Amino acid sequence: MGQNSKGKKVSPLTKQDLDVIKYEVEKEFKVSLKSKSRLSKNVDARRVFVALVLNIYNKVQGTLGTSKMVTLMALAKYLRYKSHASIWLMIANKRKGNITLEEYLMRDLPLREKYLRLREKIEHVNTPSFRKFLLLRREE
Repeated sequence: MGQNSKGKKVSPLTKQDLDVIKYEVEKEFKVSLKSKSRLSKNVDARRVFVALVLNIYNKVQGTLGTSKMVTLMALAKYLRYKSHASIWLMIANKRKGNITLEEYLMRDLPLREKYLRLREKIEHVNTPSFRKFLLLRREE
């Protein structure tokens, strides 16, 4: 791999969590996140996935006091990007008007509905840990 691909990989337990989130996003958008397609449907799905991981998953892990936070580099490796710059561009793209990724997703009505529906599915609601919630989702 290239020079930009240095950094920690996602741990096996965190990878399982990301796989569940990825599954939910792919099911909602009917696309593959690991596809290199630049169609807006695929790009929107990747943006929603990144927002869910960075804004919801990491927030839940932080409140639980675990060390399973996902870094930009680990997320880039998970999505098979060469570096974290691709993830960073989704978060801080000046063409979006210097707004957060979540604000960007909330501006488009159909995209907002999908994002909120997915956020609700993975948000930490009345469960002792995110892991138990994800395991219950897998069993459905």
